[in-house]
Amino acid sequence: GSVVDAQRVEFSWTAVTGTPYYDVRIVTDEGDVVARERVSGTAWKLPAEVQLRPGAEYFVHVDAYPSGDKAVSSEHVPFRIAE
Repeated sequence: GSVVDAQRVEFSWTAVTGTPYYDVRIVTDEGDVVARERVSGTAWKLPAEVQLRPGAEYFVHVDAYPSGDKAVSSEHVPFRIAE
């Protein structure tokens, strides 16, 4: 539920042991995927070319893929872009 500056949006999460990569997604309140990227670390900065609307609510979601196991998924964490 945080309000964040679109120019400085960065997400981080706790590592899942044995995970070679994470899939990070930003989705709208309607469920449309706005940004998606596969990363090997536990932090991700929103690319400059992704334009989020001020005042709109979005959700960040991270999936981890530990070796040989099913995906481990985060909650959909809500945030808003400052106006």
